[in-house]
Amino acid sequence: MDLNRIYAPIKKDLDKVEDKLRKNFPATNNFLKKINEHLFRAKTQGKRIRPALVLFSSKISSNSGAGKAHNSSEVISLAVAIELIHTASLIHDDIIDNAIERHNQATLHREYGNRTAILAGDILYAQAFNLLSEIGIPEIVQIMSEAVKKVCLGEIEETRKRESLFVYSSLPRKDILQDVPSEEEYFTIIRNKTAVLMSACCEAGALLSQFT
Repeated sequence: MDLNRIYAPIKKDLDKVEDKLRKNFPATNNFLKKINEHLFRAKTQGKRIRPALVLFSSKISSNSGAGKAHNSSEVISLAVAIELIHTASLIHDDIIDNAIERHNQATLHREYGNRTAILAGDILYAQAFNLLSEIGIPEIVQIMSEAVKKVCLGEIEETRKRESLFVYSSLPRKDILQDVPSEEEYFTIIRNKTAVLMSACCEAGALLSQFT
């Protein structure tokens, strides 16, 4: 799949998102600058699927006549806010999983310690909701708050199941299998951890085009 080709209609806006991402971590000293560089250096950036979903959803709604004229500035802020939320969730997820690498570099907590990484993730959440509040549409703040809550619930449930399996690992296999997630539980976990935020990208992006 050639993402460059898919992203062609929104490339200029994605470039603006990338630039604004780097300006939304308060790099007020050399240590914070290093953290900012670690998080948003170009060579390690992800696919930016979530900002792309925001941009496409807003653009499609505007072009279809379902929304008003496409306001690039506010859409960029929304896309950046959601990517900050996603990045914060990954930082915390890596700590929970004790992950060593992400995007071919050491995870933030491996590089700077758990305490710094947790607080860096918290800063990103705060910056994200600051951007959302500046957009000034309560419905969008509500959509994103609900999405973050469900991401956390998914993480809690996954952690609970994993820890239960670890505790029971010395028991007979039939007892261990009793606490293996059911198919329904598995889909609930991955829906909350991943799909909910992607859905929120599309919903919030389309909704924004109706207000701007």
